[in-house]
Amino acid sequence: MKSVNKTTAAESSAVRSNFVKSLVRKSKMISVAVVASVALMQSAPIASASNIKPQTSQSVSVKSESHVQGPSRHSLSVLANEIKALARENGKEVGVTLINLRTKAIWSLNGNWETVAASTYKLPLLMDVAQGIVTGRYNGNAKVCGIPSDVVPPDANNYVGQCFTLNQLGYMIGHNSDNTAAHMLTRYIGNYEALNTYARQHGAQNPQFYWPNNTDSNDLARLWLNEAEGRAGGVAAQRWLYPKLTHTDFESGIPAGVPAGAVVVHKVGMLYGETNDAALVRYKNISYVLAIVSNGPGGTDWGLLAAISRDAWNVMAGG
Repeated sequence: MKSVNKTTAAESSAVRSNFVKSLVRKSKMISVAVVASVALMQSAPIASASNIKPQTSQSVSVKSESHVQGPSRHSLSVLANEIKALARENGKEVGVTLINLRTKAIWSLNGNWETVAASTYKLPLLMDVAQGIVTGRYNGNAKVCGIPSDVVPPDANNYVGQCFTLNQLGYMIGHNSDNTAAHMLTRYIGNYEALNTYARQHGAQNPQFYWPNNTDSNDLARLWLNEAEGRAGGVAAQRWLYPKLTHTDFESGIPAGVPAGAVVVHKVGMLYGETNDAALVRYKNISYVLAIVSNGPGGTDWGLLAAISRDAWNVMAGG
């Protein structure tokens, strides 16, 4: 079984920037991110996470309400065929879950297909910390100091003996997907047992994050649904979380498939042949969750995820 302690050169390289450089870049982007978070929080009530039903492997399911407008069954059938064709062309297996936040329609293709979560385990980790800070369970200024077991070889980010606040670690994890910082924060909240307990409480039906670190697109989508619905600390938690997951170092997946002006709050994960992205997408009156997991030869494949994102956007926008 693959564990989170293994990482690709691509992901390691992307997170090698030192912490000071990260904070400098943060100051340049925070104004944009705050505007994004405000826009994301101005939305209508959405469906409960319990409305997502488990899907069988290699199946396509549609749940919609006839009295609300949304993607038709025909357009969703076309989407399924397009995704299958893309997967074949790229030699990948994929799982995709799409939730229309305004109409409560839920759709998935291989939504229960389990693969390596890679860095998507950092989504429930950051959700937990965001909620904990706004409810007083955690102190955002509390410091965590690195120990040898936190370091993820061959990462250059060796923070042994260095101490960072929860607020600082949150940015390092969300924006840079820093693996060592994520290990430090996971240890702080109570390791993977506490992480998976939290994930289960917030929509995930079979959480196996961090260890053995597996997931599926349904569970990632359930987590985003729960968060967007305000059940993970509400607006106050979103103000802490969203800027850290907007305009990140990894924008070649789902964000690359939507038009300029769309706000994408998301967490990626990649490890060898796995390429995953789970996002909350909003643009004007369009609002949805899209979670994609993929695995196959050829290494990281952001182009595949961008293409799936583009097809999902066209369905949601009625294109």
